[in-house]
Formats: sequence, structure tokens, C-alpha cells
Amino acid sequence: MGAVRRATAAAVPAAAAFAAACLSVPAYQPAPLVSYRDDATGSTISGSGFELHLAGGSDFHFPDALSIDHTDVMGHDPAAACWGQDGTGFAVVPTPRISADGTAPPVTNQLTAVLRGPAVVQVALEWTTRFSCGRNRAPGGSSTFTVFPDGRIVRHDRLDDPDPDKEQIAAAACACPDAPPLKDAFIVSSYWTFARDRFTRLSGLTAGNRDPTNPDMLDSSPGKITANYPTMCFDGGGYQVASAWIVPPGQGSSAAPGPVTFGYAALFSHDLQKPSAPMLDFRWDIHGALFVEHAGCATAFRRALDYAQPAQLTIGSVAAAASPLDGIYGGDAGDGRTGIDVAGGRTTITGATRQPFAVWLRFPQAIGLPHATRAGATGAWYVPQRIDDQIWIVWFRDPLADGETIVIEPD
Repeated sequence: MGAVRRATAAAVPAAAAFAAACLSVPAYQPAPLVSYRDDATGSTISGSGFELHLAGGSDFHFPDALSIDHTDVMGHDPAAACWGQDGTGFAVVPTPRISADGTAPPVTNQLTAVLRGPAVVQVALEWTTRFSCGRNRAPGGSSTFTVFPDGRIVRHDRLDDPDPDKEQIAAAACACPDAPPLKDAFIVSSYWTFARDRFTRLSGLTAGNRDPTNPDMLDSSPGKITANYPTMCFDGGGYQVASAWIVPPGQGSSAAPGPVTFGYAALFSHDLQKPSAPMLDFRWDIHGALFVEHAGCATAFRRALDYAQPAQLTIGSVAAAASPLDGIYGGDAGDGRTGIDVAGGRTTITGATRQPFAVWLRFPQAIGLPHATRAGATGAWYVPQRIDDQIWIVWFRDPLADGETIVIEPD
């Protein structure tokens, strides 16, 4: 890392050189900044001051706890309606919610740790459920959560309805017993929830107000519904969580998704949702992010805005912005491809960011370890993460300023 120095041959005594030649060099194992582990109740992703837990067992493996400074701030409501939001997951109202504690039946429920740290952890959940109505209604999808050392959690959700006949069904026929009347339409929703008793204030930014220092202060009373705030900050005093949804264009024949915040007795829910006709056009491909913060909502909002409009960097000869699907420069472009090619085995990074960042690089041959240099940088200012011998992710602790250059080459 930044403290590693490479000595010249002339500076190494002959005896020391001979001894070094006889010793094997241990594999590089940096201290993890973010880590993944399985436990008796599921899986845990840990960073400095925060943990994201994903349910295990036969439950859908969605996150069921988000702890900040050892306090779970995720919303849990024992009295939540069958169709209502709780924990984290999907809702296809008025059917049972698809979450760790929902009653929707799991048909497929597979969690894969794609990246395990030490700089970036990513888990991918593939799931399928079955409706109680219709002949072939077995909607399914995927949720990917990418977690960074600075408490940024990027989420990418996809849903599909594989019914080849697109059988038209009535929402009432699929509804939970306690579901409200919806004029025979469905509402598809991705959501996060937050515990009411862990937060004292809510504020939001709209497309028309993007000033992080002057957000709209929102009514947090139970029963309150607030729409059109894609970026929210939940303030607990000593910590904050910002939630940002990216609203994509309308998909298929359904209306474009929109953000909604619900205030319940025990929790708040920040959703991205859209109505769907009785034909159940489930096509759904959306993304968003959470930001764990301790420096106030203004800082959390700035991070959310930077995620929505990431700074462009030049990596070698490639101009790139961080992928909104996983938050990595050179990350998922939506077509399954990842990585920026390193021409000639050496590359540079220029541009300016306001946040820590990660780059996904593909070297032309196997390397032992990527080495980064930056004028004045000291300490553990970057962490390489091996994907394979040629492909690496490199995490940079500090933002990049105009006029600075990072050089990356094999050690």
C-alpha cells in the first residue's frame, strides 16, 4: 500500500539478497476495510461503524438489519400488514411482500457473495416466488448490494414476469386478506425501511431543490405519505442515513416509477414504486443507494447527489463515470461487462472527485499486485482487491483533486 517502498538492487547487501532469494514472499493480505462473513442467522457485511445483515435459513435473503454504532436502525413492525413494507425488499401490492419476514413463498432463494473485500463487498440475491392466483404467475428477480468502506451501499433491483402468456389476472384474486382496495391494479415497489424511534427528523431533496444545506423538512407523523422525494435523509442526531433512488424512464407500457415515503407507527419506508395493469407488466430495473453518515444530513445529501451524478475520471485513455448499478468506475455497465483495460500494464487516473472511490481494472497479463503512487500520499491511502491474477479493484481512501494524478502499475 502507500507505505510500501521498493529498494534498488544496489541498496541491498549481498547476504541479504541471498537470504531474500531463499525465502518465499507471503501473499499480500491487507487489513480489510469491509468484510463478509456467514453466521448462524445469515450473512453479515461489516465496515467501520456499520453492519448490514442479510437473513438466512428459508427466509428470503434480503437485508433484515442495518446497524450503525451497534444500533439496528432498520424498520421492524410486528404489526406490519401482509402486503406492507417491513425490513427491506419488494412489495407487489396487494400480494404478500417479498422480504426476510414476509409470507410470500420462496421458490428460488440464492445468495452469492460475488466480492468479499477487503475493499468492496458485493452480494447478489436471485429469487422467485409464486402467486396464489393465475396459472403461471411466478415472478422473480435479483437484488445486488455493493458495500464500500465509507458506508455507501449501492442497490440494483431487477424483476421479471416469466409468464409467456401474460395471463391477465385480477389484483383482488392475489391479495392479502388485509389488503386495501386498489381498483384491480398492482403496485410494484422496491423499498428500505427505517425504525421510527431511531430517527428524530426527516428531510428531502426534489428535482427542483438540490441544495444539501437547505432541504425540505418533512412531516414525520404516522400516516403521513410524502411523494416526489427521490433523496431523503433520516437524522438520528449522532448518525444519519441518506436514501437515494434513481428514477429511470418508464418501462414497458406502465407508468414511470416514482419515489414515495410512508410514515407508519413503528417505521418509515422510502420506496420507488410504479402501478402495473392487471396484465402485470413486471419489468423493473432500478437502482439506488444508502449512505451511512455521522457528519450531518448536508454531508449525507452531498454524497447522495454525487452518486446520482458521479464525477467523470479519465482512466488511461478512457473517460468513465462510476456505474450507478454498483458504484465502481469500470463497474457493471448493465450488460454484464466489468473492468477498464490497462494498456501496456500501466495506467493513470486524472480528474476530480468529492468522495472516496473504487476502480475496476483489467491488466493485459497476470500481475502480483497493483502499486499506486500519488504525490504526497502517505499511509494506507489505497487498498487493492484481487478478482483474479489479471483483474483487480483498487479502493482510494481520499478524493482526487484537479491537477492530481494517480499512477497504477504492477509491483
